[in-house]
Amino acid sequence: MRKNFSISAKESYTAPMALDSHSSFDLRYHNGWAVLTIPPLHERRRPIYADDVAARMRLLGIPPVPARQLRECLENGDGTPQPIIPWPEGKSLGAQILITINDNQMEAHAQAIPSKPGGRPVDEALIHEALQNAGVVFGLRQKALHWLQDSQYAHRSILVAQGEKPFAGEPARTECLFVTQRGRPWKEIQGGRIDLKELHFIQDRKADDALTRPIPARPPLHGSDVLGNPLHAETPPNPPPLHAGEGVYEEDGVLYAALDGNVRLQANVVTVEPLVTVESVDYGTGNIDFDGSVSVEGGVADGFHIHAGGDVQIGKTLGRSQVKTQRNLLIRGGWAGDGEGKAQVKGDLYAKFLEGSSLQVEGNIHVTEAILHSEVEVNGNLVVIGGRGEITGGITAVGGSVFCRRIGSPYSPGTRLYVGCSPKLLTQFQNLAASLRDLRDETDELERRLNWTTGRRGMEEEAKALTRTVKTHYKRLGDGAKELKSLKNHLSAPDGTILVAEDRLVPGSIISFGLDEFSLGDKALEKVMLRRENGRTVVHGLKPGEIPSLPSLTASSEP
Repeated sequence: MRKNFSISAKESYTAPMALDSHSSFDLRYHNGWAVLTIPPLHERRRPIYADDVAARMRLLGIPPVPARQLRECLENGDGTPQPIIPWPEGKSLGAQILITINDNQMEAHAQAIPSKPGGRPVDEALIHEALQNAGVVFGLRQKALHWLQDSQYAHRSILVAQGEKPFAGEPARTECLFVTQRGRPWKEIQGGRIDLKELHFIQDRKADDALTRPIPARPPLHGSDVLGNPLHAETPPNPPPLHAGEGVYEEDGVLYAALDGNVRLQANVVTVEPLVTVESVDYGTGNIDFDGSVSVEGGVADGFHIHAGGDVQIGKTLGRSQVKTQRNLLIRGGWAGDGEGKAQVKGDLYAKFLEGSSLQVEGNIHVTEAILHSEVEVNGNLVVIGGRGEITGGITAVGGSVFCRRIGSPYSPGTRLYVGCSPKLLTQFQNLAASLRDLRDETDELERRLNWTTGRRGMEEEAKALTRTVKTHYKRLGDGAKELKSLKNHLSAPDGTILVAEDRLVPGSIISFGLDEFSLGDKALEKVMLRRENGRTVVHGLKPGEIPSLPSLTASSEP
C-alpha cells in the first residue's frame, strides 16, 4: 500500500526570514507566534509605518497589538525576527511537503504545497523534517531536494529518493573458449531467415589450444530501500565444474585440446573428437565411415556415402549420395537427389533446397529455398522461408509445425502434407492399415474356398484346415484393429499446432493435421495460418507484413 506523509511549519524552524519584497518588512508565523522582521534603517527601501504593519496583521488575521509596541519594533529593527504576539492559528498558513513512498519502498516522491501569505515557506529544514517524519533516509537526490524550493516546481511530484537494488554476485566459473550452443552463432536475416554461410556446427581446434579459462568470483552488492532497510543480495550457487573428456587434458585449471579435432560440450564434459576434413568425397577418398565429425569443403559424388558419429558439414550441392549422421547435417548448397539421395539425421538439418530426396530427421529442418518432390519425415518443426519458400510434390510428415511461403503448384499437383503427428507412428499406422486390407482380402478368399469345400465328399480335412486358418486370420484382424485404433488415438495433432503460408495454399494440395484432413476446396488460400484449436483446424488471416513467431531452431540436444 502506498504511504503518504505531510509536514507543515513547526516550532523547530529557526532560519532567518526573507523580507517582503513590496513592504520592506516581513510578517509571518513562527513557533506559535506572529514574528515581525524589520531591516536596519539604512537597508529599508522606503519608510515603514506602524499603520502598515497593523494593516498587514489585520489582513492575516493576527490579533492586534498596541501601536507603541509596533513603533518600538520599527525603531529597534535590525533584521532580527521579533515575536510580537502569540498566534497559533498561523500554523495553518505554512507550506507543506507531501511524501509518497511506493509499494516496494524503492522510491519516494515529494510534492511541495506553497505557503499562504504569512505562512512558513518551503525551505531545506522543512523538507528534511518531512523526509525524517516519513522515515526516508537512503538514496536522497540532492538536486531534486533543491527543486522543491523552486516555485516553478510547486505541486509537482518529484522523485527525491531512490533505493538501490541488490546485485547478485557471481561465483567462480569456467568459461568455454568455443561455441557451446551448436549451430550458433548464425547471421539472422529479416523474418527469422538465416544465412547458411554463417552457420557452423564444427568447432575446429588444434592440439594444445586452450579450450577454457577461469573467471574469478564477483562479490554480491547489497542494496537498500529508501527507508534504510537492507536488501541482501544472494550469490548464485556454483555452476557444475567442467571436466576433461576424451581428447582433452587439464593444466592449472585450464582445459586444453590433446589433439586436432572438433570440440564440443556435453553434460559438463568437454571433449575433442577426431575431425575429418576433406576437399570432396569421391574416388580419391572413397566412402567416409567415421566416429567423429566430417567437414567436406566441396561436394559428395554420386553413389558415395558419409556415415558419421558427429556433425556433418558439406560445402556444395549433393546428388545421388547418402548421408547418415548421429548429430546435425549442414548442406551449404542443396540436395538434388534424383530419387536416390537419402539422409538419416539424429539432430537438425539445414540446406538451401531439397529435391528428389528421402530424408528422416529427428530434430528440425530449416530450408531457405524449396522442398520439391521429396519424401520428408521430421519429428520437429519444418521451416521453408526465404526465396521461393515452397513445398511442392512428394509426401512430407512433420511432428511439429510448418512455416513456409507456399504449398503446392498448379503445374505439379499431388503435394501431401501431414502436420502435428509423429512420422514414425504415421508410417506404422499406414503400413498396418495396408497389411490389414491385404489380410482382409486373403480372409475373404479363404472363406469363399471354405464355403466351396464344406460338405463335399473327400474334402473334409481341407475344410477343417481352412476353418482353422480362417479363425487365425480373424484373430489377427481383431488384434490388428485394436492396434490400429490405438495408433489412431496417438495421431491427433495437439492444439496450438500451426501451418503458416505467407503467400498461398494452392488447390490440389492435401493437408492433414494428424489424420484430420483439411479441405482446401477449389480456391487458393492466401496469407493464412491454419491452427488447431479445440480439436479443430481454424483458418486465420495474416496481416500485411505479419510474420508469426518462428520456433526455436537451435540445434537439437546431443544424442
